[in-house]
Amino acid sequence: MVRLVVVLATGIYVARYLGDSLFGQLNYATGFVGMFFALSAMGADQIIARDLVKRPERRDALLGTAAAIKLLGAGILLIVVMLVSAAKNMDGFTTVLVLIIAIAELLRPFTVIEQYFMAQVKAHRMVRVQLVQVLISAGFKLGLIALGAPLVWFAWVYVLEGLVTAVGYTWLLKRDGMSMRTWRVSRATMGYVLGQSWPMLVYGVALYIQAKIDQVMIGDLLARTQGKEAAYAEVGQYSVALKMIEALGFLPTIVQRALLRRHTGPGPGPRALCGPDVEPVPVDVPTLSGHIRAFVLRCGTDDRVALR
Repeated sequence: MVRLVVVLATGIYVARYLGDSLFGQLNYATGFVGMFFALSAMGADQIIARDLVKRPERRDALLGTAAAIKLLGAGILLIVVMLVSAAKNMDGFTTVLVLIIAIAELLRPFTVIEQYFMAQVKAHRMVRVQLVQVLISAGFKLGLIALGAPLVWFAWVYVLEGLVTAVGYTWLLKRDGMSMRTWRVSRATMGYVLGQSWPMLVYGVALYIQAKIDQVMIGDLLARTQGKEAAYAEVGQYSVALKMIEALGFLPTIVQRALLRRHTGPGPGPRALCGPDVEPVPVDVPTLSGHIRAFVLRCGTDDRVALR
């Protein structure tokens, strides 16, 4: 909850400072790179987490190989992003923003440490690092606003976030008595992981494109008729509304987990709780929560979200 409040409040300040056009340009670049985020993970996370539990004796080979795969994937992402940017004839400044955001993905190999702690059932330790990362990121953004910094510095925030996460995870690993120096890359393990993870890679590519292409499409389509500045302004308006909805994205999870705990925990089942004459009705919790979320936002906003 603290992370949610900090991210949302900081996002509002950044949006108001940059204005709709610059904020839209930043989100256009973020969305463009985001379409290819699956390449930097290569779908390996689930495979590594599973095998760390099933085969703990192969820990060093799994972690080292996973880090190498993610570094390779981040390099592929960087190349693909630059090639597509050139093919789109993207303007120079937006290309710089895209490049900076893509560079942040080169720090993705450190996130393999997450899979180690999840396999050890110590995921709570990562929460502290993530909270520190959010606070440092928020402080840096507020500092940029106070100094009147240009847009490009807000793109470097993504690199800062990746760097803080990498340092924090490395520190946690050292506290747990481990070192990345013991990791090793195995060709056999790499072939095995890639062979197992390609379905997740395909799924991830489709998922990220579906999630991020809207901002890119709005910018590209409107730029043809209204010009780039007006198009970025529309992307900025859309991005603010989208972030407000994403900020409430935890509602379906909370409701679903609460109901799941009620029906799967110890004690009488749902039919026994309701009585013999009451028939339980299945409810699509994510859809219901989505309607509630939309109603709350509709009551609190006008047809267009004003940044200023």
